[in-house]
Amino acid sequence: MQVATSQTTIYPMSIVNGIKHFGIDKSRREYTYAEKVVSGEYLACELEILACKRFLRDLDRQNDPDFPWCYDTTRADRFFSFFEQCAETNSVSDTLKLSHFQCFDLGNIFAWVDKRTGVRRFKEALIFHARGQGKSTECAAISLYVLTADKIYPPYEPDKGYFEPEQQILTLAVDMEQTKHVRGTAVKMARRSRFLTGNIKVGKGDDKRTYIRGSRRGGEITAISRETGNRDGEMLNLIICDEWAAHKEEQRLNTLRGSFGKRKQCLLLKITTAGDDAMHKPAKNDYDRCVDVLHDRIKDDTYFIVIRQLEETDDISNFELYEKCAPMLREHNYYSEQLLQQIKDEYNKAFNGGTEAQKIEYLIKRTNRWQVGSEKKYLNQEQLDKLVACQVDEDEFWKMVDGKGTVCGIDKSVKVDLTAESFIFNLPDGKIGIYAHGFMPKETLYVHKQSDNLPYDAYERKGYLSFIEGAIIDENDLKLFISDLEATRNINVKAVCADFAFCGQLLIDLEAGRTPNGKAYEVMEIPQTTTYLNEPCINFIELIISGKLVICRNELFIKHCSNAYAEYDKGGRRKIAKKNKDSTQRIDLLAATLDALVKKDLLEGENILNAIAMGMPLF
Repeated sequence: MQVATSQTTIYPMSIVNGIKHFGIDKSRREYTYAEKVVSGEYLACELEILACKRFLRDLDRQNDPDFPWCYDTTRADRFFSFFEQCAETNSVSDTLKLSHFQCFDLGNIFAWVDKRTGVRRFKEALIFHARGQGKSTECAAISLYVLTADKIYPPYEPDKGYFEPEQQILTLAVDMEQTKHVRGTAVKMARRSRFLTGNIKVGKGDDKRTYIRGSRRGGEITAISRETGNRDGEMLNLIICDEWAAHKEEQRLNTLRGSFGKRKQCLLLKITTAGDDAMHKPAKNDYDRCVDVLHDRIKDDTYFIVIRQLEETDDISNFELYEKCAPMLREHNYYSEQLLQQIKDEYNKAFNGGTEAQKIEYLIKRTNRWQVGSEKKYLNQEQLDKLVACQVDEDEFWKMVDGKGTVCGIDKSVKVDLTAESFIFNLPDGKIGIYAHGFMPKETLYVHKQSDNLPYDAYERKGYLSFIEGAIIDENDLKLFISDLEATRNINVKAVCADFAFCGQLLIDLEAGRTPNGKAYEVMEIPQTTTYLNEPCINFIELIISGKLVICRNELFIKHCSNAYAEYDKGGRRKIAKKNKDSTQRIDLLAATLDALVKKDLLEGENILNAIAMGMPLF
């Protein structure tokens, strides 16, 4: 199959003393896009600016001997030409046209290659932007390209190219209905694209399902939704993870990714919009890691990332800002005008008399912001993001609280469930430090890992919780942890707060001094009612918003905060609760923290005593 050239190209590659030297024609679409984003000509969010700076920085590194990749414009043009020969699925005669942002995204994915072999650099890619940016069309064209035209050759030497036989492309969707989006678009596109005649066969199989197969070199585009079966033994070239943010688990994706390495060129492509229930979606963890890569806090040179979103500080009623998350709006054509009007209409419905659910849906799909997914959740996504940012490493935390007094809160299970202790400290500038720790019977680990879908054994290795020998919670372990913490961390537990209904005997023992260190503790009964918990619930959120929390790093604590729902009485007072009594999304570490916050006033004298000890004036 011949692939035509879609734009006039200067190939800036020369050979000096047998060594290839690479450059780039700065009039190319992918280059000018990056320049416009970085210069501010295109309005973009911080993360997209970082993605464009990464591209420009890497172009400058092409001739560095320690940098193994180069940007092969022949590979970009090959893909661009293929894309723009594909037929529109909503038109009889029109062909696709690449938008400016698509040239940047897809040029990066397909043109960065190994300097020696020409094998693609990026093994994984995340394109993250709002609804309406042509995701299904883009993925369909990519799948057809990989099936029929994905040639491997040394940089700028296409005459030495070859094709891998039997290309296998798989679309991973959340459900059967969703599998129709990308694959169904690919079927229509293959049937209507004349230049693909003879290269692709579309028909009905014995199971009466439509298939898309390569005619010359074999291979097929398939789609799955639920079970992966034995697909980890296959030789996949391309996995398209459709609507990655909607997937509730990543086991299937990891199984499929395990097939990589059997082919020279493999790509896992995720083009998605943000999602709800963010703290429980693997895509949010992936997103957070990608943010770290763009900020150069994590090195990952084989992962292409571009994130486009409205920022938290942006006014969502200012539609001039929406090109940050919807780059199609920069095109200034009929489609972009219709898209903008649709965004405005949805905004009016959501924020002028709409329900909370409509507002959440709008923020997810149109501003591309992660949400917790329910108006009844105790913390919203912005508050959760700030909570995550409040964490410090364990060594730093214990230096900050050395020698200080603390109040301990305990949330105890009846026998076998997770139990928690949390310690709060007064810090300078009105800040509150929090150290939370979980306890779990060792014999119930496997059951809890399965029911809760959390890596408790990994959490134990990281120090977020301790395993108690046996099958039930032993109160002696809870008492030992408090006394050991006082001794090893040089802190002074001033009081222990808990609900007497679950911790009656434990509180009695602590008050009587039946403890490993013989110390008698002041105890405070905290019934789990809105009367007692309304104030700490409000105070905790205020501390988050004002940036006054310092949390000893603990992923399990963050999970429990994200799981909590707000439950109100008739007077509007609140407490936290699980989604329902049978939910496996636990909240124990947060509950213990709120119990301790009920009596944080016991620590208010700490600042005065510290000031006296340091010889500072009190007034």
